[in-house]
Amino acid sequence: MLRAKLYGGSLIFPWFLIAAGCVGGTDPVPEQSEQQNHASTTMAASSSTSAALTEPGTKVSNSSEPTNTVPPARDPQIAVKEEFDAAKVQGTIEAWDLFLARHYDNPLTLSATQERARLVSIKKLKK
Repeated sequence: MLRAKLYGGSLIFPWFLIAAGCVGGTDPVPEQSEQQNHASTTMAASSSTSAALTEPGTKVSNSSEPTNTVPPARDPQIAVKEEFDAAKVQGTIEAWDLFLARHYDNPLTLSATQERARLVSIKKLKK
């Protein structure tokens, strides 16, 4: 619900309400019904009751708090090894060039450079 705010004695409206001509008139958000109001009051009372029943100093877990669902970061060396294996499967000079451009400071670059040189020499022999 967006409402005007009082700053220093003057009303400040959000810019998009002013641009749309929505300033003034009736409140576009309907008031809560009696059932919704009762449900929110009951929920607030039950959460304060459960907080009162715990021992002091214990953390009360609130189900409305977001849980950390982000998985831990993956080992970057695994991703480099997967790209190395993908370049080996492709077996092209372009695949090895891409690997070397992305991972120029990795220990696998020596093997990648040797593999690329082997492909270049095969290509020269075919000509």
